[in-house]
Amino acid sequence: MALGLFKNNGVTQFNNVHAHRTLSGGSTDVGSASLSGIITANKDDTIELWANTDSSSDRAVTFEDVTLSMVMLGS
Repeated sequence: MALGLFKNNGVTQFNNVHAHRTLSGGSTDVGSASLSGIITANKDDTIELWANTDSSSDRAVTFEDVTLSMVMLGS
C-alpha cells in the first residue's frame, strides 16, 4: 500500500511526503505508517492523504485513526 500527501483534490502531489507498507495478510493485516516533510501550501489549499493498493484482488484500505498536524512558517 502506498500513502501520499496531495493538495487541491489531487492536483499536486508532494513527492517528499510518502510511505509504502507491504501488507502480507490482505485486509486482515494491521499496521501503522508515519509521514513527515516540509511542503509549500497557501491558506486556501486543501491537504489530502491518499492511499493506493498494489493488489488487484483486495483494494480496501481502512483508516481507523489519522492525525494531521501542520505548522505554518512565515506570513
